[in-house]
Amino acid sequence: MTCVVGYIDHGNKTMYMGADSCGSNHYMHQNRVDPKVFKKGKMLFGFTSSFRMGNLLRFKLNILSRTAKKGQKKKDLYEYMCTDFIDSVIKCLQENNYAKLEHNVVRGGVFLVATEGRLFCIEGDFQVGEVRDHYQSVGLGDGHALGALSAMDFMEETWDYKELSNISAEYKIRTALACAEKHSEGVERPFIIEKLKWR
Repeated sequence: MTCVVGYIDHGNKTMYMGADSCGSNHYMHQNRVDPKVFKKGKMLFGFTSSFRMGNLLRFKLNILSRTAKKGQKKKDLYEYMCTDFIDSVIKCLQENNYAKLEHNVVRGGVFLVATEGRLFCIEGDFQVGEVRDHYQSVGLGDGHALGALSAMDFMEETWDYKELSNISAEYKIRTALACAEKHSEGVERPFIIEKLKWR
């Protein structure tokens, strides 16, 4: 199930997170009211894997501040995401009986986080990934969404398609999600998009 798209608009200093509304267990699917994307403090989240994980990230996760303690240097954002942030996520999921220990490795789920103009992908083993592109997608329809976003970027960069530079980030995200809906099962409208500016 699912297609989640994260998108960073550097020109407008705005972060976006969009997703479909399908809930599926591979045997049946339902259209869900509860969104797969949400704002939490200065972060945008978009999840796949489990609505329970999404519930915990949205309502129970305590996000530690990145501000430096007295006499200490402020952590680099990537270091912070790999340490303080992930430690909080693991603690939250374990305390609420979601994270599982398999072969001495704690396993969770997959989700995207956008913060401070950067986009991170948290994998099931809690690794923190960051790609060079200004967009990322997770879920069953991720390949179709990434292909659509890549094609729009390519067309925008070529002289024949300069008019595409006026297309909004929200339109691009909706287009990517629509491509995922057309070509994969378990992706279904309505599409929900959240946005958040950063300084």
